Amino acid sequence: MENMFLDPMVEENFSVFMMKKPDSKVGIEQGEELLKHLNKMNVKYATVDLGYTELKDFHETRLAELLKKADIPYFTTELPHYVKGYFATEIQEIKNTLSELKGTYDGLKNKNAPSAQELKLLIDRYSTDLRDLDSHITQTIRPDAVVKKIVQLQKGHEDAKWTVLHFGEENTFVEVVKKLKEEGVKINVVFMDISKFL
Repeated sequence: MENMFLDPMVEENFSVFMMKKPDSKVGIEQGEELLKHLNKMNVKYATVDLGYTELKDFHETRLAELLKKADIPYFTTELPHYVKGYFATEIQEIKNTLSELKGTYDGLKNKNAPSAQELKLLIDRYSTDLRDLDSHITQTIRPDAVVKKIVQLQKGHEDAKWTVLHFGEENTFVEVVKKLKEEGVKINVVFMDISKFL
């Protein structure tokens, strides 16, 4: 457990803790020890950002098993159906197009020819589109869903001193903290990198 402790990040209205990154995935024993340690912080529940994972698949994961063993109720946040449908399809189409363009470009002998330069511009444009889409989902849609769930769960307990564990992708944490602050959430939040528990 030496390499698994929390970094406190003091905020104005509530305390935020970030799990320091362990070197590898968190095993069952390590996870049990960590959750036991965290229960001293009056953990009431956990939220889990499923991203593109389906709920039925999540129930079979190591993390779901750990939360059940620790008797910590968990609530999941999923990407809205339009994101899983429309955006997932669009992202896959862009990736496929990029792959084709890169394959064609890599096969060219003269990379300075006008046609090669045009291909390079297209690759750059599709790469930017992919980054923008990913950024929109990561920085807006997913944090909104997480914060909405946490706010919903704390209703009626706004003055209580308790803790929520949030399991999600690290690249969403800053935006989630910002939005929790905007919502005036006063509970403690412990962020855990979900990739270390699956």
